Amino acid sequence: MFVIIINLILMEYLLDFASVGYVTRELFSCTILYTFIFSLLTASPFNAVLSRYMSDVIYEERYQDILPCYHIGMLLNIGLSCLLGIPFCLWEHFVGKVPTAYVFCGFCGYISLVLVFYSMIYLSICKDYQRISQYFFFGMLVAFVLALILHFILKWETTWSMLFSLTIGFFVTATLENALIRRYFVRNSNHYRPVLQYFRKYWKLIFTNFLYILGLYIHNFVFWTTDMRMEIAKSFVCNQPYDMASCLAMFTNISATIIFIARVEMNFHEKYKLYSEAVIGGKGADIDNAKKRMFRQLSSELTSHVSCYQRVGDGGNIAQLPHQFSVGRLFGLVEHDLVQPVFLCVQNCRSDLFPHRLRVAGFAAEDHGKEPVAVKDFAGETIVDQSALQHFLIQGRGTAG
Repeated sequence: MFVIIINLILMEYLLDFASVGYVTRELFSCTILYTFIFSLLTASPFNAVLSRYMSDVIYEERYQDILPCYHIGMLLNIGLSCLLGIPFCLWEHFVGKVPTAYVFCGFCGYISLVLVFYSMIYLSICKDYQRISQYFFFGMLVAFVLALILHFILKWETTWSMLFSLTIGFFVTATLENALIRRYFVRNSNHYRPVLQYFRKYWKLIFTNFLYILGLYIHNFVFWTTDMRMEIAKSFVCNQPYDMASCLAMFTNISATIIFIARVEMNFHEKYKLYSEAVIGGKGADIDNAKKRMFRQLSSELTSHVSCYQRVGDGGNIAQLPHQFSVGRLFGLVEHDLVQPVFLCVQNCRSDLFPHRLRVAGFAAEDHGKEPVAVKDFAGETIVDQSALQHFLIQGRGTAG
């Protein structure tokens, strides 16, 4: 994703995108926006079921059944994408009066991106993330060089050069991913019916995954109906200020997701492996212990990304904290089969700085050879001073008072 964005920025700068007319710029921007949003939406209904089928196939070591799954999934993804994309493109051409070649190029880019996202599911199973990144980089490199050639040598118009080049870049990436999948999975059992049966068996996953992906963009669709919306070529609708804000928000989510996945791959996988081995051949007590350790690790990873930096929010009110009040981070603690949020390392705390509605139910502390742990009391609550505190177990919040 970052490679595509950087490529777009470089092309806009070198091809002098700012000199293009406003309507032409917005038509190109909306074409790219719709290509990304609806390629994800049309692929979402099937991918969860296909992932479940592939997980079961790999567990049973029936690798010859992966290619039938790949073919069925590709047919379904392209079919649904065309079912929604073709009517829109016809409307764009006949009602919006957008040239046929421009519409067709945008449609090809949309289908190519659908194939790119779809093929990533299978390559993710192979854990060949480096190859996926290389293919994206190579595809965008082809797009960048081609855009320069089309604009400066063949004298194509700026947006035409960019749109056609991006379409070729997406197609190159999808082709490389397809070739790698066929190299990984050579054998083909031609058993297509079991794949279709999974859609009937796990039909709830179709709606669950679609609604999840829809939730990522539904707020954009809502703002597209307000009086701030902008309509381009009687076809595209957007809300430029809000779309930019949501785009920046997605960037922060991407970085957080990368960090979380990396930590889970490094730390959680080992606990999950031990739990799976206990299920296969362990005692009941071993299974329960492995399960608790696994969920304790998962809760730790989930909440370790939630940090308190110089302020604590409580019921909409924010208490600004001075320098001497330092909060490390939050992490999860499994207590009586419930995951509770836990404060880590509260140092040099003064009782008047704590939010009064925060109720501390208990704590575990250890002496690291520094000052002894001091217990203070305020408003009927118990807190612990000094850095020897290991964690607080937050039980609940009282009413405002």
